[in-house]
Amino acid sequence: MRISTQQIYSQSVFNMQQSQVKLAELNEQIATGKRIQSPSDDPVGAAQIVALNEELAQLEKYESNIGYAQNSLDLEETVIEDINIAMDKMSELAVQAGNTTLSDNDRQSIANELRELTEYVAGLMNTQTASGEYIFAGSQGHTQPFVQDGSGQYQYQGDDGQREIQVGASYLMPMGDAGADVFMAVSGELEVSLLGSDTSHLTVSVEDQDAADALFNSSGDLNLSITQDGGGNYSYSLLDSAGNPLGDPALSNIAFTPPETLEHEGVSLTLNPTGPVDTTLRAETPQHSILDVALELADALEQPVTDGESQQAVSDAVAKALTDIDSAQEQLLATTTHIGARGGALEKQLDSNLELQLITKTTLSSIEDTDLTTAITELQLEQTLLEASQVVFGQVTGMSLFDYIR
Repeated sequence: MRISTQQIYSQSVFNMQQSQVKLAELNEQIATGKRIQSPSDDPVGAAQIVALNEELAQLEKYESNIGYAQNSLDLEETVIEDINIAMDKMSELAVQAGNTTLSDNDRQSIANELRELTEYVAGLMNTQTASGEYIFAGSQGHTQPFVQDGSGQYQYQGDDGQREIQVGASYLMPMGDAGADVFMAVSGELEVSLLGSDTSHLTVSVEDQDAADALFNSSGDLNLSITQDGGGNYSYSLLDSAGNPLGDPALSNIAFTPPETLEHEGVSLTLNPTGPVDTTLRAETPQHSILDVALELADALEQPVTDGESQQAVSDAVAKALTDIDSAQEQLLATTTHIGARGGALEKQLDSNLELQLITKTTLSSIEDTDLTTAITELQLEQTLLEASQVVFGQVTGMSLFDYIR
C-alpha cells in the first residue's frame, strides 16, 4: 500500500489538532472544576444535572419558607404572651373591683383602666406581619380581624381558616391562627331562636341556662307544631330532632287556648297564634372575646352602687369576669402549645431538608465535578503525546529521497 506525503501531513496535523482539543478540554475541566462543559459532553449526565439542580432549588425554597414560617410563629407567640400579660392585669383589676369598700370614683378609675387595656389588647389582636398580613384573620390575611362597631363592641371580621406554606415535598405548615379560635373562647348565655315563616305570634326565652343547655344537647333542634281544627281549636306538639314527642306525659297534640305559656326544661314559650304554625327552635351559645369581657365589666363598674342589690350586681359582674378571663387564658395556653408543636415540626423538617440537600449535592458532584487527579494525569499524558507527535512530525517532514541516495 502506498502512503502519499500528503496523507502523512494530513494525518499528523489531524492527530496534533485532536490532542490540542483534548488538552483544551482538560484545562477547562481543571480550571472550572466541572467535568461536563456542554450537554454534548455527556447528554445523560447533563439531563441528570438539570434535574438535580431543580431539586436543590426547590429544597432551598422550602428552607426559605421554613424561615418565614418560624418568624411568623415567633411573632404570634410573642403577641399571645403580651396579651396574656395584659389579661393578668385585667384579672388583678377585677379582684380590686370586687372590694365592697370602693367608692363609685374608685370603680370608675378601674373601669377606665380596663378600657385602656382593651384598646391595647385589640391592637395586639390586629397585629400584622412585615408584609402587612394580619396574623389572626384566618385565611383573610388582608382583612383587619377585630373592628369596633358603633356600639363600642369589637366584631371579628376574619374567617376560621388557616393560611399554609409549603415546607417540604408533601408538608404544608399552617401559618397563623384564626382569631375566632384563639380569642373567642368565652361562652355567652344560651340563645334560642325561632325559625319559620310565621313566628310573629310566638316568643321564646331561656329561664334556666343549665336545663335548657342539657335539653338541646340531648334533643337537638326542637320542632313546635301548632294545628287548628275546623272549630278554631288549637293544639300543639313539641318534638325532638328525631320527631319524638318531648316530656312525660308526651307533649303531643295538647289542646290549648291562646295565649298559652309552655314551659319545658328551662325554655319558656308564649303561644298566641292566629293560625297553624310549624317552626324550629334552635339553640346557640355565642362566643365572646376577652375584649367583650373587659368592656362588660367596665360597664358594670360604671354603674353607681346605691344599695345591696346594685352592689351584688357588681359582685356578680366581677365573678363572671374572673371566670371568663380564666377561660380565655386557657385557650391562649392551648394556642401557645400548638405554636410550640409547629415550631418543633419545622425544626425536624429543616433537618430533613438539609439531609436531602446534602445527598443531592453529593450526587450532583459525582456527576458534574472534575476528578482532578485523573484529569491532571490525563493532561500530562496528552501533553507528552502531543510533544512526541510534534517531534515525529518534524522528523518525518524532514525526510527525502536524497537521504537514501547518500
